[in-house]
Amino acid sequence: MGKHAQEAFTAQLYAQYYQPLEKQCRRIVQYNPELDELISDCLQKVFLKAFQAYDKLKDHPNVGGWLFLTTRNALMDELRRYNRQQALSALPIDSCTERALPSLYDYVEQFIENDAVQQCINAVIFSLTPGEKEIFQKHFMEGMGVLEIADENGVTQGAVKGAIHRIRLKAKAVKKQTNFLSILFVSYWIFQSLNI
Repeated sequence: MGKHAQEAFTAQLYAQYYQPLEKQCRRIVQYNPELDELISDCLQKVFLKAFQAYDKLKDHPNVGGWLFLTTRNALMDELRRYNRQQALSALPIDSCTERALPSLYDYVEQFIENDAVQQCINAVIFSLTPGEKEIFQKHFMEGMGVLEIADENGVTQGAVKGAIHRIRLKAKAVKKQTNFLSILFVSYWIFQSLNI
């Protein structure tokens, strides 16, 4: 009965809120048709979160408010990720070719092989607390958004954003102490990724 009630609850939320949430998302992206798939994926994730948070939401006093806030936050995370990937995919791999980069992760893997860059990343990671290291791994290396990390770790989004801010400050300190030419890439990558 519990699983059936959970599915029925989520189906009711979907029927009642999908279109208003979709309209909210379209307004946020200024009705850009190129982002329709991104909106659809975002809403799918939000309703999956609602399904997973059934025990919390079944007695929630403002389920609609929770859905709208969760949707806005998830969409903003997706837009940041999308914009980061668009910016990085426009960069050439080297001066000899003009082809665009396929993704942030391919780009990062190529540069991590460079020993100097690895040393810079190690210096940043060495300066982090265990909790910050986990957030660094999830946010920068795996591309997870603030909301995803907060949900997975059972902490608030503010706590995750605070940790990301501390990581940024520590990365700046490492940048000042390092003479590696490759730090330009690391700095660009970290500071673009931290654009909250």
